[in-house]
Amino acid sequence: MADAATQLPKSKRRARWPYLLAVAALLAVISIKWLVPIAMEQRAIAVIRAECPLVSITNPGGTSPLLLPPPPPKSTKDSLELITSFHQTTTLGTGTFANTEYIGPAIFQEWTDHKLLRIESIAGDAENLRPAADKLHWLQHVRNVYFYDASDEDMNYIRQFTNLESLTLLNPRITDAGLSRFGTLSNLRRLKIRQAEFQGSGLASLSKLKQLEELEITLTPLTDQGLKYIGQSSGLKSLLLIGTSVTGEGLKHLQDMKNLETLSLVGTGITDSGIKHLLPMDNLEDLDLSETKVTLDGVRQLHVLHNLRRLRLGGFGMTNAQRDELQQALPGCEVTRY
Repeated sequence: MADAATQLPKSKRRARWPYLLAVAALLAVISIKWLVPIAMEQRAIAVIRAECPLVSITNPGGTSPLLLPPPPPKSTKDSLELITSFHQTTTLGTGTFANTEYIGPAIFQEWTDHKLLRIESIAGDAENLRPAADKLHWLQHVRNVYFYDASDEDMNYIRQFTNLESLTLLNPRITDAGLSRFGTLSNLRRLKIRQAEFQGSGLASLSKLKQLEELEITLTPLTDQGLKYIGQSSGLKSLLLIGTSVTGEGLKHLQDMKNLETLSLVGTGITDSGIKHLLPMDNLEDLDLSETKVTLDGVRQLHVLHNLRRLRLGGFGMTNAQRDELQQALPGCEVTRY
């Protein structure tokens, strides 16, 4: 007797094909969108372990000396001492550390014997990852990177972390050409660069970073040309330009940054004539003019900034009476000095 399946009318057998094709398509999508990336990330991690002996990959819940950036300095002198001492400390050990997390829900983790990992943050010497550079584009869950001594060569793989949200570069050896590669980091929210040598023409790529909210450039010969490109990042809320070569004239490039809430110009060469460019910043809440060439006459112009809540004037050398006078002229704003 013929098999029951073969006895079905051809029309009914043909009717099954759309469902089978739909299931096959769904499995293909799952494989391409989920399984293949997981497999390739495991491959990248395996290559890092095999070819990058100075990179330590920690298991979730483990401890690693993940480096944290030093806090923003109060003065140019403090920033130099703080950053220099931090750099000396971190370079005593030449390792790089990658923090991981398990993939998927708990039941999936148990089913895979907790062997599937994804890297979420990396810190240390950027050079240590170069042997695996051609595989690092598969690390699509990296959210935070803290590197010291990064070069233009390292930017070739850093730019592939397209889901990166926070990037800190301490004492980088990157040029303006290297800066121009930041444009692929479309999810970047925080960028901190300390003790670099570029002047800023490569910062034109910042205009592509629509999510960028915090930018810090410290102890770097950034010029007014760089400010022109920074001013195009209209979404910035925090901008620290400590110990840079910007001038008051260059601040005209920033006057349309209506979302800016925090601005530090510590140790720059701005004078009273540059203050007028800050006055259109209606949302400015925190302003640091310490160690600049601004005088009390320039500071008095700030009374039009009605949302200003904190004003730091370190190194001004003003008397208590002058400070009290300024405090009365800026009601609702805390004026501090050192």
